[in-house]
Amino acid sequence: MVQVRTYADWRTLHAMNTQGPLLRLNVRTVVLSALLATGLFVGSGFAAPVQATNGETDEPIETTVAEEAASAETDGTLEDYTGAYTPEGKSVAGEADAEAGAADEGEETVDAEGKAVKAAIDIFPIQQNAKFTDTWGAPRGGGTRKHIGTDVMSKQMNETYAAVSGTVRQAKGEGVHVGSYASSYYLLIDGDDGRSYFYVHMNNDTPGRPKGCDGKGGMENAFSPKLVDYYKKNKTLKGARVERGELIGYVGSSGNAACGVDHIHFEVWPGHGWAAQKKAMNPYPILKASYAKYGAPYGNNGIGGGGSTHTPAPTPSSKPSSKPSPKPVADQKVDGAQRISASERVGTAARLSAASFTAATTAVVVPADSHQGALIGAPLAAAHNGPVLLSDTGSLSKGTLDELKRLGVKQVFTVGSMGGAVKGLQKAGIKVTSVDHKDPTALANKVAGLVADASEGNSKFSNTGERHVIVVSGDKNAWPDALAGSVLAATDYAPVLFTGRDSISSATLNAISDIAPSRISVIGGTTRVSDKVIKQLKSKAGHVTRLSGPGRVDTALAVSSHMVSKNPSITNRVFVATSSNYPDALAAGPALAAQGGVLVLADPSGANTAVKKWIATHHPGSLYVIGGTAVMPNATVNSITKSVN
Repeated sequence: MVQVRTYADWRTLHAMNTQGPLLRLNVRTVVLSALLATGLFVGSGFAAPVQATNGETDEPIETTVAEEAASAETDGTLEDYTGAYTPEGKSVAGEADAEAGAADEGEETVDAEGKAVKAAIDIFPIQQNAKFTDTWGAPRGGGTRKHIGTDVMSKQMNETYAAVSGTVRQAKGEGVHVGSYASSYYLLIDGDDGRSYFYVHMNNDTPGRPKGCDGKGGMENAFSPKLVDYYKKNKTLKGARVERGELIGYVGSSGNAACGVDHIHFEVWPGHGWAAQKKAMNPYPILKASYAKYGAPYGNNGIGGGGSTHTPAPTPSSKPSSKPSPKPVADQKVDGAQRISASERVGTAARLSAASFTAATTAVVVPADSHQGALIGAPLAAAHNGPVLLSDTGSLSKGTLDELKRLGVKQVFTVGSMGGAVKGLQKAGIKVTSVDHKDPTALANKVAGLVADASEGNSKFSNTGERHVIVVSGDKNAWPDALAGSVLAATDYAPVLFTGRDSISSATLNAISDIAPSRISVIGGTTRVSDKVIKQLKSKAGHVTRLSGPGRVDTALAVSSHMVSKNPSITNRVFVATSSNYPDALAAGPALAAQGGVLVLADPSGANTAVKKWIATHHPGSLYVIGGTAVMPNATVNSITKSVN
């Protein structure tokens, strides 16, 4: 794809091309007309070609707007730019396309040298909903090169996952921080399967680019928090270990991608190659096979995806009651622990609910593709003695509806924009109260009021009758702090509120004043929430405590230690979730509050020394793992469980 800084947004250019078949057939005329109108077309050719970068070699190339538009129409990818156009006979993800030569699950495809290879990755690497077509070999750069990957179109800053476990061989943009510019952001990962996987165009970079790019720049908006932490410790991403299904970064349009045309250019190379174009493999059949089995709606294996392997929540054998089950419903037993998981995040949330509630009249349903709704909704669900469940926003996820029916839920609070899911809830005869705001900070403030209202008169409020508020960073990369804090929030029915690093909004301070808490817990260190904010908060509560450690794992342990100091018996059940990504533990807050348990985060590929020491010190009665082997391998779990005795 080509980064173009001298023409109007693609979506604007092609908005005219959605009115009918005649205009659809004449898209090139529309593009040329728009460029003529802006003075960008000179004589028989376009104005000076756009200077770009070849993602494979980092050598400069030249591609014009005309070439990009023509390629998009010819390849059948123009819909990916405009959302409005697909030439007849072309396909988007998930549709059958015999002419494309796409491999079904288990079929073989070939690399450019004719060597048979398996379409064998079992994880779709881009958060859904995504679109992709087979553009293998399409001309680029005026015919000077060929397209040797697949462009997976997805929403700006959607998550990107490791297709297989492996090691980072090379990265671009490392060491460039927020507010600064890098020519491109990419990762080259040498997989344990012998292939190399190349992810390009991460991060919406380049401050000052046209509408459609966020202009924030920086590796923090390109790579996962874990990789950013790795760089801070090692001054390079080379050698960083990633596990299959792990969050590695975010969709964007950095480098030579057109601004606002957000996607990941995905390449696959046999034999850990990454040089001559003739040796690359066509990723399309591999991606299509993965998408067909694991791709809908969000990804796969506890990270996303709605594959056919979803395990329904178990039906209680006894008459439903408002009391939680005596112990979690679990599966996939490993040495000294039990897993609670499904093939994707929606199913995992349902299993957590089944592990904790035999019945509930009220639940909270939140978007499955972000973390804020679930984390600020945790205390609201707990205050109503119900679970947090996840759903696709366009329609109500079946696994969620099944669990709501099993519980006998009559009322649902939706937190965040839920669109079609709300209609699905209403169709099922469930009363819906929707809470939404485009600003997560304002949304948290609105939910806080509902939590306070639900907690009034509740004898278990804060366990001691105190009013308690949790404050965490609103930065998207601070989700580990918010996740750890949500369990404490659910246990104490304490609203979760967001703050900036150096200041907290007046609206949030007003929300705190309305709650009138006796204590405030700030989750995270000074890099997330500075002492300036602590000073502001002290005017709102008599007691302000910071719960933090040198890293995300240590911060989660600090929160758990605080909870144990208030209630030592809570260590009877200790739940372990990955520190690399949030989806599996999104629903943990109210589930653990109902069970009476604490959450620790563990590095799926690390030594986890601090976690083992904490567990050895607190002697948990039972140990549970949230999520499947893709996010928390058996070897890691077994290493941790050895510290129990």
